[in-house]
Amino acid sequence: MKKILPFLFLLFSFSSYYAQPGVGPAPYCMPTYWNVPCNQPNVSNDINNYVNDFIDHFFTSGGVTNINNMNSLCQTQLLGGVQQNFINYACPTHLRANAGAVITCNFQSGIIFGQGFAVFVDWNKDCVYSMSEMVCGTPNVPSPATPASANFVIPAATASGAYKMRVRCAFATVGTSIDPCLQYSYGETHEYTLYVGVACNGALPVCTVLPVQMSFFNAVALTNSAEIIWGTASESNNNYFTIERSFDMENFELVQQVKGEGDTYTGKDYHVIDPQVNKNGITYYRIKQYDYDGKLGHSEVISLIMKRDATKLEVVPNPFSDELKIKLPVTFNSNISKFEMRDVNGVEVNTSTNPIDKSKKSIQLNLEKLSPGMYFITVYGEDGSLFNERVIKN
Repeated sequence: MKKILPFLFLLFSFSSYYAQPGVGPAPYCMPTYWNVPCNQPNVSNDINNYVNDFIDHFFTSGGVTNINNMNSLCQTQLLGGVQQNFINYACPTHLRANAGAVITCNFQSGIIFGQGFAVFVDWNKDCVYSMSEMVCGTPNVPSPATPASANFVIPAATASGAYKMRVRCAFATVGTSIDPCLQYSYGETHEYTLYVGVACNGALPVCTVLPVQMSFFNAVALTNSAEIIWGTASESNNNYFTIERSFDMENFELVQQVKGEGDTYTGKDYHVIDPQVNKNGITYYRIKQYDYDGKLGHSEVISLIMKRDATKLEVVPNPFSDELKIKLPVTFNSNISKFEMRDVNGVEVNTSTNPIDKSKKSIQLNLEKLSPGMYFITVYGEDGSLFNERVIKN
């Protein structure tokens, strides 16, 4: 579990480690994280930190010119007046390669907390990173400060030019499941430029904004339903969206129709609830977008798997309002010796040292009086086992 340190120390240490204002990802989506900066409360890789969630090393091989970004530490920046765990690297730190080249991406996180890693390239230059443009990712969650790698091939037919490339890490998240735009709890994002068949001359990649520019599209498992969420960075002549579901990837049916914004340059977030999700398997979703003139566009297809991990705590719902149920892992075969819940400042808000028999596979909590925010739950077994999870109260 994240180590919690005193709040006063946290307050006085934040300002020392913020980076200077930089360049954001526009017109691409801003990849955000709940916890900023990505090193708290001390300098990056301090063993006393309860946040060391960043890309410490990223380097490539297989290119004509390779990225060699070692010991980069947490690169939080002030972007548009908002602190973000994001940095946009310019020409001196870039990848240059030829079409057909095999590129090896090497990753390493900061100490203490394991991260998954993923790399995306906007091949079609539509100003949107999509899951279909993930070129490689770690198939697991590498241990903290442990080298990991993944490969991708630059398609032989790739036109010469400059392409945007995004590298993301996310705490305790399998790399190949990381979304290029979705918000995660802890982590960091790097933005690079990939030059195919040409040298870096300072020119930035040029992309073409579509009538509706999607910034993210994802499905989230709720207790007995799914929440489909998506956002636009801008909309032009947008009449409405339809959200469709499928259980076999072939036959899609309407979930809901949602009115668009018409014309907007500030974008908007949307969501719908699907109560007919497959509660013990895979459900596929896609979005169709209709212009006022009848033209149709469609999103990528995403999938949602609702199946309990037998080795982890399950907290439902999360986020929650008043009631919270903690389901113990299926593999948990010990009596519970202690249960505790702490806030982000390390203050205990709910603790029980009364032994709980292993036959009781869940803990029900009434937290109506608890203040909104993030909390850390830890369950201790008499056999020395320990399970933890982070929860959000709305």
